[in-house]
Amino acid sequence: MNPNLNSDCELLLLRQFDPDCRAGAPLPADVAMHLASCDNCRQQWAELRALDQGLKLALTVEPPVELYRAAYRAAVEIDELPVKANKRWLQAGYALLAGVAVAQGLLMSPWTADWPWLAPIGFLAVSAALFVRDLYQETTALPPV
Repeated sequence: MNPNLNSDCELLLLRQFDPDCRAGAPLPADVAMHLASCDNCRQQWAELRALDQGLKLALTVEPPVELYRAAYRAAVEIDELPVKANKRWLQAGYALLAGVAVAQGLLMSPWTADWPWLAPIGFLAVSAALFVRDLYQETTALPPV
């Protein structure tokens, strides 16, 4: 214990660790008033602030550039959805089979047998609609975490 300090001074120096006395913030009125009247506290307050600032500077580490690059590449890879060629072939096959089924149903139906031109239109409409729907669902799906 410093012989030049009384209990008020010790309490004031402990206030340096309170949230309202953090560095860069304006000092509370009671602390400012005491520091204005006490030379020992003002000197120790300044020394503790300088020590704190020096420790913060000593502990500051600049990450290497390779770390920034790796983090950037990882972020870009997360944003890109992987395109799976096999899945696209399955989607196209599913759409084509559904189109063939609709076209065959239109040709075999007694109500549309007189209009054979409906078969290719039905085939194209159903195939395209199913393929586009699958592509839309794939692009709007969230990537796995």
